[in-house]
Amino acid sequence: MDRTSPPAIIFDSHCLLCSGMTRFVLAHEAGPAIRFVAANSAEGTALAARHGLTPAELDVTFLMVEQGVGLTRSDAALAVTRYLRAPWRWLGMLRVVPRAI
Repeated sequence: MDRTSPPAIIFDSHCLLCSGMTRFVLAHEAGPAIRFVAANSAEGTALAARHGLTPAELDVTFLMVEQGVGLTRSDAALAVTRYLRAPWRWLGMLRVVPRAI
């Protein structure tokens, strides 16, 4: 994926929590901007490897690739909020909270 590709979420499609997160994002997206890629697919494995993640690591987190940059954990979750409708989009303001908190 390059900088012109749409943002993508690489997630564990066998995980109920991850699948629930995917359904939540699809239901609250401001527009159809995000692509969803199963971590166990060829594309998902390749994207994870390109951003330094193993399939085992995708069992405990998800990867969001936005403008060619791979994000995980809270960085990924906060990046997803940019693509949601209000009031969920407002959660992006949590970026100003220091990571230690």
